[in-house]
Amino acid sequence: MLKSRLTWHCHFIQKLESEPELEFHDLQPYFTNTRTKNIQLLSLWSKGNSGFPFIDACMRSLNFNGWINFRIRKCLCLLQAIIYGCLGKIQVQN
Repeated sequence: MLKSRLTWHCHFIQKLESEPELEFHDLQPYFTNTRTKNIQLLSLWSKGNSGFPFIDACMRSLNFNGWINFRIRKCLCLLQAIIYGCLGKIQVQN
């Protein structure tokens, strides 16, 4: 399992090194300008009031402890990116 994770890690690192613009632009041009940021939903999400009980508990734990594991972080980021349309680096203010 560790070897598999390291392989994928190396794959994505190499992808970002060879195409650094992927950090700021969509891989597929079709998705350009299809999402907009909703600051109000982002604020609720960051405080643990999104309306999704599992996500809210995870965000409250993150705000309280300052740390969450990889799998939980992945869930939080997916909700942020897919449902709320917040792509890229967003810093959550406590």
